[in-house]
Amino acid sequence: MTADPQTGKKIIPAGTPVGGPDTFYENEQTVLSVVSDATAKGVLQHDVDVTSGQGNGSLLIFGFVNENRLADGVTIPDAVKTALNGKVTFFRRNN
Repeated sequence: MTADPQTGKKIIPAGTPVGGPDTFYENEQTVLSVVSDATAKGVLQHDVDVTSGQGNGSLLIFGFVNENRLADGVTIPDAVKTALNGKVTFFRRNN
């Protein structure tokens, strides 16, 4: 992630897969980070500003994500889709 050249802010875009080795359901101190593997726990529902370090974000753990509506550069790897299978459905629709 790089800072926006106009604002200087570091933003993790909505739709980015996040996760980690621990389950945040049982441990409220768990810190999630951007992932591209089977440790995915969900996808960010909104952009998260991490300019000052850690940021607060809303996590989609059940629902639907239209990959055609994700920000440029945000991709959902197959390992993430497998990890979230049955919880988050990924699809592509233009309209």
